Amino acid sequence: MRTERLTPQLIKVLTMMQDAVKDKNRYQIHPEKDMRLTYSERANFQKLRYFGLIAKSKTRGWWVFTDLASDFLKGVRGVPVEVYVDDNHQVGKSDDLRWFNGVDLQEKPFLLQVGDYAKEKVARLFDAPKGRYL
Repeated sequence: MRTERLTPQLIKVLTMMQDAVKDKNRYQIHPEKDMRLTYSERANFQKLRYFGLIAKSKTRGWWVFTDLASDFLKGVRGVPVEVYVDDNHQVGKSDDLRWFNGVDLQEKPFLLQVGDYAKEKVARLFDAPKGRYL
């Protein structure tokens, strides 16, 4: 069994998929054809499924952008900080959640761990209107 963490690099790939979903106007995306991923991004792409942020499509090579991913990027729902994986399947998850609250000035995803700050304080950090996220 191994542990996978929700990292800023994974969130970057998820936001890239969100852009592809908007550009293509469909929820099914083929990463090789629809996204310009580096080798590292491509290798880490599938890890998003452990968190329920993407799902395999019935069609080989295609992935689906889930409702959880959409809600997570809007700041509506949190995602576990860690998931426990065995034989390429999630077998458990941490109780601690992370929330996504936009992108900071260095273009790195900003993750908020529950209990760190209130969402209103985070919105003020970014000079964003209250409740406004991606």
